[in-house]
Amino acid sequence: MTPKLEYQPDEVRRSRANLAFALRAASLHGLAQVVCNDFSIELPDQPAA
Repeated sequence: MTPKLEYQPDEVRRSRANLAFALRAASLHGLAQVVCNDFSIELPDQPAA
C-alpha cells in the first residue's frame, strides 16, 4: 500500500506562485529560452510517522 502524501497546501501554493513569478521574471528579461528548463521547486517531505 502506498502511503498518502499530506502536503501543506499553503506551502505548496506559495512555492508554485514563487515558481510562476520566477518564470515570468525570466521571460520579462528575455531569458525564458535560456533558463526555463532550470527552474524547479521541491515539495515538502511527508512528516515522519
